[in-house]
Amino acid sequence: TGKYSHQILNGIGHDVPQEAPQQYADAIVAVTSL
Repeated sequence: TGKYSHQILNGIGHDVPQEAPQQYADAIVAVTSL
């Protein structure tokens, strides 16, 4: 398995990229730097 990170994004529904694009991008960047 590869590296992963579990994050809870409060107040965001099921479509994270659409509802919170900045938090989504920040989470992707955080995982790529593990």
